[in-house]
Amino acid sequence: MHCSGLLIAFVFYKAEKKRTEEMTAAVHAKTSSLKLVGGITYRYIRLTPPYAVTLVLSYLVARWFLHNSVFKPPLGDMDTCPTYWWRNLLYINTLFPVNQMCVIWSWYLADDTQFYILGLIILLLSTRYKKFSVIATGFLLFVAWITTAIITLYTNHKPRYV
Repeated sequence: MHCSGLLIAFVFYKAEKKRTEEMTAAVHAKTSSLKLVGGITYRYIRLTPPYAVTLVLSYLVARWFLHNSVFKPPLGDMDTCPTYWWRNLLYINTLFPVNQMCVIWSWYLADDTQFYILGLIILLLSTRYKKFSVIATGFLLFVAWITTAIITLYTNHKPRYV
């Protein structure tokens, strides 16, 4: 589990513990939806502006090197970014083939954002459906292990110790 995931869970449960009033099911569902939208919006507003600047600068630097350097830039950002930049700003670029990625080294931010949203949904569900959220978390953990094993076997990956 990521450290950021632990921090999010800690802050979330600390805020939930402070709340003393009981809510009806309808109000609780509405509040949970607002928390989900608010959490996603806050993260998007906080991360996207510097990320967009990074995308633009990476594209411009790659184009500059393409036209002004004797060496070809190793990344194909100048080919992919004009077409696929919007996927990065929606944090869905990892859902597409690698040869269609703009600023390929930014894959982690998309994965982290996707896991953040999934974790936030599970956290919100855990306030009402604790057993379901535990089962869902266990299932997702098991699927992650199986997926990692399949990819490792399929690619014949051997760990290297540096």
